[in-house]
Amino acid sequence: MSGSTTRVERADGVLRRRNSRRLILAAAVAVLDSEGPSGITFDAVSSESGITRQGVLYHFPTRDHLIAALHEYLAFLWKEDLECNVPSPSPPHNPSTCYRAYVQACAHERSVHRLHFMLSGWSSPAFAKHWLRVSEYWAPPQPLDDCDGGAIRNFVGRLAAEGLHVHLSLADIRLSSKVFEALIASILDLVAPVASEGHASTSSEHV
Repeated sequence: MSGSTTRVERADGVLRRRNSRRLILAAAVAVLDSEGPSGITFDAVSSESGITRQGVLYHFPTRDHLIAALHEYLAFLWKEDLECNVPSPSPPHNPSTCYRAYVQACAHERSVHRLHFMLSGWSSPAFAKHWLRVSEYWAPPQPLDDCDGGAIRNFVGRLAAEGLHVHLSLADIRLSSKVFEALIASILDLVAPVASEGHASTSSEHV
């Protein structure tokens, strides 16, 4: 009986540590969105998360460890966002479905600080691998030299979606719902020319 209790306590301890780690990373995202990358300090994350500074240091001994984990965590959140845009049931990896989900995820506004943090991560192989793992699965690939017209069209759609994402994060003036919906519909027709159901729900999230 005592052995069983020990295993339960051990499992509970592991779960608490995992929950604490995720809480710390969620707090780091909040700090990033409000203060920018330079604002991510142990004290700021500790205050935001409600976990002691020593508790934060237990999971992330240095700021470099925290920044690396934050890139991985944000890529994970991006993957979750993409999965939310996939209709259920859906094939495990249907390119058309993945491309549509990518466009719809790009239509979600991010903070300027988070956008800058994400883009800066692409210059570091250690950070970029997390973002690449997601984009290589979900986004239309860069065309090869011998690509056909469909591959070019898909990639143009990807560039348009990513450009829209940057615009939404940086622009001072919001797009009207009508213009926003028309843009999404046009981009979706590039990457996956199918019926346009679901555009309205994407638009409502923007507004």
